[in-house]
Amino acid sequence: MATTAPQAFEQFKARLTLTSKQREALRDRRDRVRSLLSDEWAIDTVMFGGSHARGSKIRPVLGRQGDVDIYAVLKGDERTYGGLFQPPPAKLLVDIKKTLDRYLKTPKIRADSPAVRITYDDMIVDVIPAFSRFLSDAFDIPYYKTWMVATPRRQQRVFKKLDDARGGKFKPLLRMLKHWKAVHHTIGLRSYHLETLAYEIFGRHEIDDYRIAVYTFFDEAQSAVQYHWNDPGGSGNRVTDYLTPATANRASQMFKRAAERAARAIEARTWRQELAIWRSPLLLGSRFPADTGS
Repeated sequence: MATTAPQAFEQFKARLTLTSKQREALRDRRDRVRSLLSDEWAIDTVMFGGSHARGSKIRPVLGRQGDVDIYAVLKGDERTYGGLFQPPPAKLLVDIKKTLDRYLKTPKIRADSPAVRITYDDMIVDVIPAFSRFLSDAFDIPYYKTWMVATPRRQQRVFKKLDDARGGKFKPLLRMLKHWKAVHHTIGLRSYHLETLAYEIFGRHEIDDYRIAVYTFFDEAQSAVQYHWNDPGGSGNRVTDYLTPATANRASQMFKRAAERAARAIEARTWRQELAIWRSPLLLGSRFPADTGS
């Protein structure tokens, strides 16, 4: 329990950070994927991508861990897809799925560009087959009839660089914002889109007080969500390609309401009143710490 809002945000940060047991479970799934594929495929490396690699993954919400991206980087000899008179890249997903089907009998497995999705009871694992690009740390990954560039390592570096520049406070703030998104899932934004908005906003703002930073994000995201943004990792992909005007408008309205509630919290006359507003289901919800008198 907390006595002040700054203390509550420090406790909230700890509540969102993955535990050692949860990190171990993710590593076990990664190693399991490597083990299942290595007998039939020439594997260069198997690595995390997505939010886990960027350091923005949060603890399970409503009992689910959420999606985990695992890149299975294949050796060049396996690249017999997508060339002249060769099957399209999407066929690679079908073949990876066939391998996993032979060993995994319980979880649901589905091939859908750019990943083979394994749905476990406690988490979803997206296995993304990839090939290293020549003289680059980027990857080619299958996207239906063509290849798409993915840059998980660059994403990891640029997010770490901004986190370092903000004194280690950017990644914890990302986790707070992603928790807000999980509580308000009707917003319809993809997680990486939310992270990109935060990356752009806090590339311009310092993070001294999490309370002010959360308000700043909601306030500026109202307009920022209306714009198109490219991948901060430099892949050249547009993060917002999926976005419709209706989704953008809904998100803008939800950010506006969240900014108004955050402002009321910051302006509250007592810590108890402020904590109650932050903890409201209309804002951060019950995972946010209660005050000592609750």
